[in-house]
Amino acid sequence: MLIEMVEGEPPLFNEELFQAMKMIRDNPPPMFNPTANVSPELAHMLSRCVVKDQTQRATAIELLRHPLLRLAQHHSCIAHLINNNRNSN
Repeated sequence: MLIEMVEGEPPLFNEELFQAMKMIRDNPPPMFNPTANVSPELAHMLSRCVVKDQTQRATAIELLRHPLLRLAQHHSCIAHLINNNRNSN
């Protein structure tokens, strides 16, 4: 979901279902496109979410304590961003 929010579509969006499943199994976890303008904190959070080995993947508690969320604004600040986006379309 993080990649979709930044890049506009999820990884492997244009792949056939079974091909995408095979790629998920065989390839390294997805990361942001190198040209994506993301903060180091967001890139690190994504890297903690997509670890294939569940014993090494961040837990929900760990993610809630991630530095990215400590930097986040109050959720009410997003309302004007949504409205601006709606008005521009």
